[in-house]
Amino acid sequence: GEWVSDKEVEFRYEVYERSHEIKHELFGEYSRNNQIYRKIFDNKIGEILQDEMVAENHALMMYKPLIGL
Repeated sequence: GEWVSDKEVEFRYEVYERSHEIKHELFGEYSRNNQIYRKIFDNKIGEILQDEMVAENHALMMYKPLIGL
């Protein structure tokens, strides 16, 4: 997405994932696990001010991800 403003924007954000993993669990289902991080940049100097984890996901999948492989 894109945000538009008529005012100068101080910060820029980048959201990304780490440690993505799909596992076949012992009980026969699949689970998906990952961490969501956010980098905060100073727009004036272009440097990273912060790199922080904002969420961690651990979920059972409702479908089999490897069908057809």
